[in-house]
Amino acid sequence: MNPVDAHLGKRELSPLSAAEALDSFEAGETATTKTKPTTEARSAMRGAIFDVTSADPPNVPSRDIPEHWPRRGCRRRNVCPKIRVMRRAAVFLMVALTVAGCASDNDQRGRATAARPTLPRIHEGFTLLPCARKNPARGSTLGLEGCAEHEILRTDKTIMANERAIFVLLHADGRSAFAKAERSWLAYRAAYCDARASSYKGGSVAPVIFGTCRATINRGHLRALSAFRRELQNR
Repeated sequence: MNPVDAHLGKRELSPLSAAEALDSFEAGETATTKTKPTTEARSAMRGAIFDVTSADPPNVPSRDIPEHWPRRGCRRRNVCPKIRVMRRAAVFLMVALTVAGCASDNDQRGRATAARPTLPRIHEGFTLLPCARKNPARGSTLGLEGCAEHEILRTDKTIMANERAIFVLLHADGRSAFAKAERSWLAYRAAYCDARASSYKGGSVAPVIFGTCRATINRGHLRALSAFRRELQNR
């Protein structure tokens, strides 16, 4: 048997053990034959070692990360873009739900406010003139106008007091109808007295006609409200 084959034992050597194998061969030959190995034997041993170690290494799969993989934090391809899309969709959904909830609350509050009936406020737009106590002063145009305005304000307060008393005694449906009726009455009073005073437009007596008209309508409406109030209290 070839001494090289006998020493190697048909084993494959790695590149790291080539030098060690050559030293071992020389030491073994010296110990056995008491002489150093010949030049031919050393050359054969060296050629066998380098033939074995010069073989191409086996194909080992590369562990390098492919270039097309996403950045750190995404272990799978196209995972990060999907996560970003899902997060944006969740944010948009939360904003939409918040806006819808606020709109629903405002709508409900608006409906509640619109459904709650309220009484109208009586506000006169004229500047109050004095009403003289002496009869001669009352006979003048300004005196008649001033006394009519004083009566309008007095009856306005009594009308509003009766309206509040009646409103408390009514149910929800009755309150809505009563508030609507009082607004209609105010519109009627303004339109009717404007029509009465239009015949005297431009004259000094027109404000007197307008004032006495409102005072007269107030007195009639006050009588109707007083009767309605007594009816509700005595039922």
